[in-house]
Parts: sequence; C-alpha cells; structure tokens
Amino acid sequence: MSGTDRGASPSRNTPAPPQRWLFPPRIEGLPVTTIGDSAFTWCSGLTSVTIGSSVTTIGDSAFSGCGGLTSVTIGSSVTTIGDSAFSGCDSLTSVTIGSSVTAIGDSAFSGCGGLTGVTFGAGSRIGSGRFASNEYPAFPGDLRDTYLAQTSGGGTYTRPRGGTTWTKGGAETGGAEREALAKAEAARKAAEEARKAEEARQAAAKAEAERIAAARIAEEARLAAARERAEAALAELKAEAERIEAARKWEAAEPPFTGDGGAGKSVAILMPKYKEADADLPTMVQDTVIANFKTYSAFAVLDRETLNRIVQETLDGVYEDNLDIVRLGHVTHTDYIMTGNIIKTSRGYVMSLHIANTLDGRINASISSTFTLETLENLTGIRKAAGELLTQLGVALTGKAKQELAGQPPAVP
Repeated sequence: MSGTDRGASPSRNTPAPPQRWLFPPRIEGLPVTTIGDSAFTWCSGLTSVTIGSSVTTIGDSAFSGCGGLTSVTIGSSVTTIGDSAFSGCDSLTSVTIGSSVTAIGDSAFSGCGGLTGVTFGAGSRIGSGRFASNEYPAFPGDLRDTYLAQTSGGGTYTRPRGGTTWTKGGAETGGAEREALAKAEAARKAAEEARKAEEARQAAAKAEAERIAAARIAEEARLAAARERAEAALAELKAEAERIEAARKWEAAEPPFTGDGGAGKSVAILMPKYKEADADLPTMVQDTVIANFKTYSAFAVLDRETLNRIVQETLDGVYEDNLDIVRLGHVTHTDYIMTGNIIKTSRGYVMSLHIANTLDGRINASISSTFTLETLENLTGIRKAAGELLTQLGVALTGKAKQELAGQPPAVP
C-alpha cells in the first residue's frame, strides 16, 4: 500500500494479513500516510494492529468487520479516524489513541461489544463537534460524554463488559495501554531516524556518483583534447615529411648546377663590415651567403664559427688590403675568401661583396649594388648577390637554381 492509496474493500474470502500488524513508515520508498477506506475490511485473522510513524489518516471502514481483532494502538501521528473505521470488531477489548487525534468519525467503534478499555494520550483534546455524534456514537455507552466532561481528555477509560457507563482512571488496562502507546511512539521515532539516515546515505552516494561522473567526463575531455593535439601535430609532421620528400625528389631530378660546380675548391665567407647600430645585418648576410654557396655549388665552405675564431685570433678583424687577404687565406687554408662592407645611405643600403684568390689576392668575383632594407631582411637581395658571385666564379647554375636565387622559386610538383 503506497502513500495515499485508498485500499479496495476485500471480500470475506480475502486472505488475511499477519495476525499482528505494525504499519511501516515507508513502502517501496514511498511514505505511508493514509490507510484507505475499507482497506482491511473482514480480515478476520487480524488480532492486533499498531499504527505509528507517518500515518495520519485511518479511512472509513478501514478495519470494519475484523472479528478476530483484540487490541488496537493508534500512534501519535494519526489525526483522523474515519467513520465506522473499526465497527463490528466484536472481539476488540482495548484501544489506545494517541494525543494527536483530533477527529473521530461516526460509529468508529460501534458494534465493539467486548471493548472495556480506551486510553487517550496525555493532553488529548477532541472537540464535541469532531467526536462523532450522539446519533451515531463512536463508542458503545457514554464514553463520548464522559470524555467531553473532563478538563483534560487524556487518560484511560474503562467499563464493565456490556456496561454503558465509562469511568476515567480505571486500573484494568491503563498501565498496559500507556506502555503500548509509548512503545508505538518509540518505534515511530526509530523508524523515522532510520529513514532519515537512509536518505542521507543515498544523498551522499548520489553526490559521490555525480562527482565520479563529472571527473570521468572531465578526464575524457582532457584526453580527447590531448588526442586532437597529438593528431594535429602528427598531421603537421606528416605534411612536412611529404614536403621534404617532394623537394628531395625534385632536387634529385634536377641538380642546381651543371659541371663540377666548384668541386675541389674551398671558400671562406667573412662578415661584411658595417658601422650602424643594427649589427645583426652583417651576420644575416654572412649566414645567407654561406647557405647558398653550400646549396648551389660544390665549394667547400668554411664553417662560420671556425672562421670567426680564426679571424679573431690572427687578424683581429683587420682585412683591408690584398696582403691581408692573402695572409688570411693561408691561415684558413681556403682557395677563396669573401670580404665586403655595407653602407647605409639615404637611398638604401649599398652592399659590396668581393671574392679574392688567396694565392695572389686577385678579385675573382665582385658585386656592388643598392638594396632596400626589406630585400635584405627577406633575404631576396642577399640570395641574388650570392647567385651573381657563384656565376662569376664559374658555377653553371641551372634555370631552376637561378629562379630560386632570384627570389622566384618554381612551384614544387
């Protein structure tokens, strides 16, 4: 029976519930607040009923005709006892009614001829307008009038079996009924505490499950993001490898020069002199010329760090005449050496580069031209100068190499 379901009226042949019935506070997780109309009608095997915990209403004829019922304890949560709720329970001898009951319906305990003791909880007060009616009295005899005549309705009322006069304070059943009521209240409180503890446990379990689910979702998102980054990086590496392979195949199909390309000869590339504040420009020129000589010729190019160290140790940076060039060439053991200078003017940058034979100091290749800062910084001017120097040194550059050094590389197939 769930929270507020109204029980159907079972027939006389309906299987009886257990002889002693203690109503639980919850069934299948739902609070039991109402015993429906005719819920246990004619349950003759029922002998004892204790109603406690969350039940607030006992419906009409809920236990009518339960001929085997001998005792009823109605806990302190019940507020309403319906019409004819226990009518016809002729074996009933004692009833305990909690102090929270404020309404007893017509004929609630009519036909209960064996009833000899009724206990109302301490402080019980049921108004005359809600204590059945004189026409359809709730109890046999004058119990209604005796109760209403009291300053406080709480206490035990007794009568002789079959008698009509009730007396408050009889000792026949009072102590036992009060004990039963106390036990019912204690059972209700224990059940309520157990229910709250279970709800707290379930709430904590739910919170923990939600935390674990949130952590799992966050971890999945982190792993997905890491996977995406790794896939993107892998795609970039794959694309770069494909580009390098395509360039390799393309270069293998057409080398940058014909003939020997200067094979067997060596050259030292020095930094051009420059007196302005932006001192990175000479290094950029030197690095670019070295890279182009290595790529587009067969010359052996002296490593820049080694070259700079030798220049520093031997000449202290002074190489202004042919004698110095010859002496430096002997020290570095190269066939050629490149020197030069850069002068900043109002029209741009005049860059002069010269490649001399270290045996006799004769100039074998030379270029002097004005460049904009942009063509120097994007290396197109320096690459063009390097291509001109290679050509003057006798390197037979291919058309593809000339295009690249001129700053117009053809598209890679």
